Amino acid sequence: KYLRQADCRGFILRGDVNDFYNGIWLEGGFADRRELRALVDRLNALAADCPRGVGIPYWLKYKHPLRSPLKADKYDFGDTLARDTSSWLKAGEKLSYDKCERNMLEALIDLRYEPSLRDFTDAEIRSVVQGNNWSFGVTQSDGSYKVYDDLLLGRGSDGMSLPTAYEVMKRSGYQVSGTPQRFAFRGTDGHNYEFSDSYLSTLPCWYLKDGQRVPLDEYAAKRGDYCCHISLKLFKEMTGIECVYYARVERKNSGR
Repeated sequence: KYLRQADCRGFILRGDVNDFYNGIWLEGGFADRRELRALVDRLNALAADCPRGVGIPYWLKYKHPLRSPLKADKYDFGDTLARDTSSWLKAGEKLSYDKCERNMLEALIDLRYEPSLRDFTDAEIRSVVQGNNWSFGVTQSDGSYKVYDDLLLGRGSDGMSLPTAYEVMKRSGYQVSGTPQRFAFRGTDGHNYEFSDSYLSTLPCWYLKDGQRVPLDEYAAKRGDYCCHISLKLFKEMTGIECVYYARVERKNSGR
């Protein structure tokens, strides 16, 4: 009753009051840091006026550029990779910018989205990457690891986005041509590879190997799922560059 008469600008009231399991919630989409903060401000205002003992369920969705073109209106791909912030804000409580912005920044770093990434400082980026479960190191010739303080792997994907793969190759001195959005290279296995954002606009998502289409992820292709990350195994097979999760690097360095 409260939400139906309250000022819910920027949000859509979703769900069904008769649905015992899901109930209702406020859903808001944002494309940049400014829009995210505006949603947080509105939620805090709603919580401040909310009757005691009542909570506001909410879902904040980042409308990132690579959300599935098949269901763009629902942000289905974005729901996972945008690190949605879904929770419950009790009456009188206040949601901080930090929690929501960290979720957004993880997505920006993973997928290296410009210009949104420039909304954050280098210090803020390093703060999110440092000690993050999805930070990683690149194995060096002497067996040590180069851990980047401004790159992340995809959460739950066991792989890296195309722009991150491009960046790793460039920093490792690997010969790659093009841009982070579309690049080509000759693999250490002798095959020619080409990757592009445009190859992610259909299912299954694919890349070119010697001019032939190959699914980016065989398992995702069989399930009909969207995929925009290169697995670490495939990346090593193509380039010879081994990437290791930060947690594993720490265990190896500590002898565990």
